[in-house]
Amino acid sequence: MKSKTRIGFDVRILSQKMNGVARYALELLKFLREQEEIELYLFTDTPLRAEYSAFISGLPLLELKNKKLKRYWKNWILPWQLLKNNISLYHAIWDKGTPLVAHCPRLMTIHDLFVLSEFQKNLRKWIRYFSVRFLEAHAAKVVLTVSEATKNDVEKKLGISSKKILVTHLGCDEERILRSLAGTSFIKENRWALEEGKYFFCLAGKVCDVRKNVPLTIEAYRRFFEMRPELRGYKLVIVGDYDRQSEFFMKMECRIQERFLQEKIIFTGVVSDGALFTLLKHSTAMVFPSLFEGFGLPIVEAYALGIPVITGNISSMKEIGEGGAAILVDVNSPLELAAALESVCTNPEAMKKMVGIATQKKSLYSWERMCRSIWAVYRKQLEGKDIPPALALSGR
Repeated sequence: MKSKTRIGFDVRILSQKMNGVARYALELLKFLREQEEIELYLFTDTPLRAEYSAFISGLPLLELKNKKLKRYWKNWILPWQLLKNNISLYHAIWDKGTPLVAHCPRLMTIHDLFVLSEFQKNLRKWIRYFSVRFLEAHAAKVVLTVSEATKNDVEKKLGISSKKILVTHLGCDEERILRSLAGTSFIKENRWALEEGKYFFCLAGKVCDVRKNVPLTIEAYRRFFEMRPELRGYKLVIVGDYDRQSEFFMKMECRIQERFLQEKIIFTGVVSDGALFTLLKHSTAMVFPSLFEGFGLPIVEAYALGIPVITGNISSMKEIGEGGAAILVDVNSPLELAAALESVCTNPEAMKKMVGIATQKKSLYSWERMCRSIWAVYRKQLEGKDIPPALALSGR
């Protein structure tokens, strides 16, 4: 009986709460477990959260137990573990997880290079991150990115040949959205007395994260009021975690109070999937003017719910929203964003057309398609062949 090929898989991200990278890991794990010709071995230098136990049940987990050795894990302990367990291919799916030297081919996924963007003001951190990312990317056999925008960043900032970089877009789990909606209702989740179809939905994730551009969104909302006072019934709902005592948040709160908008702008904090998708489904539009995104999964989720999207004309957001699927705005212009807010309220026919385009475009983004693309890369690497980009992207 032919022995199965052993694949090493990086699961360090499962030490954190659910986020886009964790979703990427879980979807890929689910797919790989169905491939009978391989055995999966999981590697981490950090204890995993209990909420993920069902996803990794039954798989060999090699966890670093001595936390004092964590600094030696990637380039000393991990290569030894890969060799000892006869791993044929290792996939690092998160930052700082690709060993520079190992006996087997290494793949790495780069979700974004935000730390190397113009928003990084700490030079020491920039240099440290750049040196690690540069060495890892050049040591990897293949670099996977989740958007063309990230691919371009990797090529330009890290000096990686485009032939070595493959784009595998993230997906939208429509079944998960439907399951979340099935267990709740707008009446149940509407704790803020919102009127259906009379509020803008802004998913910030982390409200005080500079890249989420929440202060500009608030300023645009104020200008929207000035432009169209008869539309004052529309509220702004901002979903995401925040620290009320942080300087960043207190400054925003002061601006809101100065403009007498405290009854119009609602910070929900962290909400369940059911509440998130319910609030999104019954909103006027999703506002997503982030300054930088590796992919922008919330945009595709809004597409799946038939909700108009206002997002940035930069980074991966432009890539997902182009072709008329979303309203693309200058993320540094509150006036342009305000005009977009007005448009979704006053041009129903244009919004209907845009949603139709978005509904068609969302079919390009599926977890199944992503997983098959990555699986094609695995197989070609295990066969010792170069990977034609068209094959990897098709997932055949």
